[in-house]
Amino acid sequence: MDEAHRGSEGAPFAVPVVRPDGDVELADAGANFAVPPCRACGGVLTPDVVFFGDSLPPARAAAAKDVAAGADLLLAVGTSLQVFSAFRLVQACLDGGGKLALVNAGPTRADGAASLKVVARAGEALARLAAHPALAVPRGGR
Repeated sequence: MDEAHRGSEGAPFAVPVVRPDGDVELADAGANFAVPPCRACGGVLTPDVVFFGDSLPPARAAAAKDVAAGADLLLAVGTSLQVFSAFRLVQACLDGGGKLALVNAGPTRADGAASLKVVARAGEALARLAAHPALAVPRGGR
C-alpha cells in the first residue's frame, strides 16, 4: 500500500469513492457534528452560502447570468453541471457568443458544447496550472 493510502499514524485507510462532481462518500460524515448557535439570537448559525437544494438570491443569480452572458470564456471546474443554476450560466455564456472550457474527472451536462475539456480532478489540475511558469503575472497587474 502506498503513502497515499496511509493515515498520519501510518495505518491503512479506505480511499473513498470520488464522484465526477467531486462529491465523496465518507463513512463517518457528520459524526459528532453540532451546529453552533448564534451568539446574538440563539438561532441556527449558518454561513453566507447557498446550500445544495436552496435557491440563489434572485439578484445574485441575475448578476451571475449577466456576467456569464458577456464573457468570452466560461471555465467550469469540478462540476457535472447537473444543477440547472450552474448549467444556466453555461447557456448564457454560449448564447452570448462565448466559449466553454471544462475541468472535471467525469462527464458533464455540457461536454458536447465545450471547446476544451480537461479530464482530471479539479484540485490536481488547478494546482499544476497555477504552478506553470507561463502563468506568472507580474506584480502590479496585467
